[in-house]
Amino acid sequence: MIDEIDISQVAEDILGAARRSTSEEDFKIRAVKIFGKIFETWNVPWDEGKYEYTLVSGIRADALYGHVVIEYEKPG
Repeated sequence: MIDEIDISQVAEDILGAARRSTSEEDFKIRAVKIFGKIFETWNVPWDEGKYEYTLVSGIRADALYGHVVIEYEKPG
């Protein structure tokens, strides 16, 4: 069973991280900490994430955690 996650709190945390970030990389670093907590509850190997990963389709993802793909954008 997957633990419940307060998505409104996650959204607030992500917005806060974006406000404090000045670049995409800065935001990525802050967001990984937020997502890491969630991934742990889902048993997704977030600490073994792959960054700037090219998928079979040829699309380049900013981050890949197990089967979770994340595309980061510069805040603002």
